[in-house]
Amino acid sequence: MGELKISEVHVGELTAWMFGTGAQPQIVVVEPAKIELKRHRRKYAACELGQGKSFYFRGSDGRLNPRAQNLKTSIQLAEGIDDETWLYHLRKADYSRWFRDSVKDNRVAEEITKIEQDIKASAEESRGRIIEIIGKHYTASA
Repeated sequence: MGELKISEVHVGELTAWMFGTGAQPQIVVVEPAKIELKRHRRKYAACELGQGKSFYFRGSDGRLNPRAQNLKTSIQLAEGIDDETWLYHLRKADYSRWFRDSVKDNRVAEEITKIEQDIKASAEESRGRIIEIIGKHYTASA
């Protein structure tokens, strides 16, 4: 086997070299973890995210300011917030942005983005779908 070049290694791969065996370095494909870190997910569901990472349902005129400090609280507030405030944040893609930037969950953010982009979805429908996604990923029983 010829000399291995760094340019031959791509994202999702690594170079493994078994020292002392005389074998040449090999490129190995790394598989992403398939097991969810349930403890980590439960932390976001129930524990405080902090003021800087919390979601605030302010609405277009800023008259409201309830704080969702975790995902369980966000569901409770979402269920009780008026449709105008809900749609204001939905149309600005605030829900997916919160998951992407504060919760650090791009997968859930992408699922929510699809709902945010559905301009025909009512407040009730979009709210139900987003709550269902959060429940499926975070608050469902382990």
